[in-house]
Amino acid sequence: MIFYKLPTITKKIQRLYGRLKTLTKLASYKSRYIIQILDIEVKISRLKQMFQKPIKDNSPQKDTQKVWNQREYLKILEKEMIGNLARVDIKLILSEIINDSLSMLTDKGLIQRNLDGWYVKLRNGISATIKYMDIAIESLIRQKIVTYSE
Repeated sequence: MIFYKLPTITKKIQRLYGRLKTLTKLASYKSRYIIQILDIEVKISRLKQMFQKPIKDNSPQKDTQKVWNQREYLKILEKEMIGNLARVDIKLILSEIINDSLSMLTDKGLIQRNLDGWYVKLRNGISATIKYMDIAIESLIRQKIVTYSE
């Protein structure tokens, strides 16, 4: 057993706390890019699934096939979105697919995916439609609408 003096242990703990604080700050700056990478991974897996399935263009129920594919896409997106929200410590309260949109109520606000993009409504009443999933999640984290430049 090794014994240390109390001031030595205190200095070591303060040094570790400083490192942890620095790493936490770096992680908060990089969260947007991590979510972007996760969004790209979702798109890649979705494309792989689409290429593996046979495409039926000659079916008489062409319009219903598109609706079914949209619902299937939303189900896949729902699973990935739940994982992404959990990674950034946002608690999911309710998630449901209504018609052609995915609606998720979280402890930070409401987020919906529809044909126009990601609709975000924060707890303070501010709302906006955002093009990308990572920016919508970042808006929930920061509790303000995050803008981006293309």
